Amino acid sequence: MDALAALLRIVHIFSGVAWVGGVLFMVAFVSPAARAAGPTAGPFMGSLLLKTRLVTFFPLAGGLTVLSGLALYGYFGYFRAPFVTLGWSMLTIGVAAGLLAFGQGMGSSAPKAKRMKELASIAAAKPGPPPPEVANEMAQLSVKLDRSARVTLVLMVITLLGMTTFRYL
Repeated sequence: MDALAALLRIVHIFSGVAWVGGVLFMVAFVSPAARAAGPTAGPFMGSLLLKTRLVTFFPLAGGLTVLSGLALYGYFGYFRAPFVTLGWSMLTIGVAAGLLAFGQGMGSSAPKAKRMKELASIAAAKPGPPPPEVANEMAQLSVKLDRSARVTLVLMVITLLGMTTFRYL
């Protein structure tokens, strides 16, 4: 393996760990805690969206993972014969699931997260509780965002299974 392939693998692994780990953390810990806290979670979730780069973190980590992964997939020649063996088939299934996860994140989760950030800034602009229509939309978006993140996480698990098993089959 040459230096370019090694660099691509490093980028792919580190960005993939950040992406999958971040989604897993949000789905498994942050969302359930926010639901359990009810309306009192609003200020925390607002701060999470407004005071961090969370809305740009996931697209960046996912994009780096996908781009470096596709480059590696092509570098090692899997585009030429993706279904020659069961191992390559598993890798191809993993690639497809990863692309779907990225598409799901960018097409469903990202717009919802951006809207949630807009609503959080509206809510933070005035002291006290947010206006009822803002709070209602935030609650609805929260449920939809959680559902979208769960779908993305399932696709990521399929991706990980495909990528980690392809050499052993």
